[in-house]
Amino acid sequence: MPSAACVVLTHNAAPLLKEWLLWHLALGFERILVLDAGSTDETQAVALAAEHIGPVELHEFISGDELSPEELRKTLTAEAARLVGQEQDWLLVLDVDEFLDPETTLENLLATAGDADAIAINWCIYGKPLKPVPAPSVIQASPYRSAVTFPDNRMARLLVRTKKLPTSIDVLSLDLSPERIVHPDGTPVDRIGPGVAVSWKGARILHYVWAGDPDMPHHLADHYFCRDEEDLSPRRRLPDVSMIRHDLMDTQAYRGLENLLQSLTQEPALALPELPDAGSSMPDHRQHEQFSFHRIRPSAEERLLLTPQSAPLPTRTRACFIQDVTGDFLVVGTDGSPRFSSDPNIKTTDKLVGIYQDSHPEIVMLSSLNGHPVQLANQSLLRPVLTIRWIEADTFIFADDSGFGDTLFQFVPTEEAISLDLPALPAPDTAAGLSFKGFCAWFIRHPHCALRDVARVIVLLSEMGRKDLGNAVPELQTFL
Repeated sequence: MPSAACVVLTHNAAPLLKEWLLWHLALGFERILVLDAGSTDETQAVALAAEHIGPVELHEFISGDELSPEELRKTLTAEAARLVGQEQDWLLVLDVDEFLDPETTLENLLATAGDADAIAINWCIYGKPLKPVPAPSVIQASPYRSAVTFPDNRMARLLVRTKKLPTSIDVLSLDLSPERIVHPDGTPVDRIGPGVAVSWKGARILHYVWAGDPDMPHHLADHYFCRDEEDLSPRRRLPDVSMIRHDLMDTQAYRGLENLLQSLTQEPALALPELPDAGSSMPDHRQHEQFSFHRIRPSAEERLLLTPQSAPLPTRTRACFIQDVTGDFLVVGTDGSPRFSSDPNIKTTDKLVGIYQDSHPEIVMLSSLNGHPVQLANQSLLRPVLTIRWIEADTFIFADDSGFGDTLFQFVPTEEAISLDLPALPAPDTAAGLSFKGFCAWFIRHPHCALRDVARVIVLLSEMGRKDLGNAVPELQTFL
């Protein structure tokens, strides 16, 4: 089976790069290179985190020359060709606002080339998004595209055989013979250059211009408004992208927590509240005629043992099915989205499970028994953590923006064997909620906890606690 590498050219592209990487990892590229032209934002951090979940490589390119955008792209493209060499059979170079969209799979796209030297893949310009960019998902925020006749769609990128390198792989180059280039459906192109006839059959390059340049000049904003046709077909890949997104967020979060743990290990006092020393005027040593005393001050580690947040009292953990007051159960579909079912024969394993502890019955973690991870549109965890508000002794509503509105629910005990090995949650240490120091006191005693448990503790944080944790561990921002 032929292999392919993809190179993305970046400069201060952190908001969009994460989604770009997730998308192209889901396509199955054997190698993805981030070629960065001296970014000063989080671009390189995003790329480094992605290295832990797939075949991603970060390469920094610094040029001492003042280059125009066109010259810089040509220089970076040549560098991309040098880095890839012939380790893979095919190479595609894209900007961070360009997403390859094969009609079926990357493997099928490569197979259509036959013995051709390159595949010319046309742009498909997507218009102004319905939500501000950068959005959490550019794909979801941009449902409208241009008409196929839009002039810019005649631009194309070349997916080229690496054995033809170092031939320029920018479609503006005339180094390749038109007879050796095909459209994504395998038909020959009529010419090469900016006027390649538009052919979206087989594949296209989704070009999210607004995501790449949200502050473009007015004349360009008018030109790229492009809300000619609604086209939601790119969303078909989002379930695959979502699974990789969770892997990336987990990797980033664990890295941030590891850095926090190192800081706390080196200086445990960071997790201790600032309390006045009632005996500060007492000397550490005093010798009298008939007795003497030595004042022993506990270490920071010993003081942590006395902090209520570091060692919460044990509590019972419960697992229940969730049913609305009409009798319909919440179930988990194959896409992970919760939905209602009135089927009396619904499988037990398809029912959504709510897990909570007696000490904090207002914090519920959603899980499933069928292996499908539970996913809500606004949640970062595969096991979302929500808060509930009890209406009566046995009914409640979800207090979060969960999509369930004001629907009344009740818990139905389950006899299924469910792993309930969850650490106890800390009690708030301020009137407004748990402080950052309180979080640290709990975390330093639970250094190997799962992210789901960190998310449960985050729910308890006060507004200031969330702010302080976000500053200390930026990688947890998606959980805050």
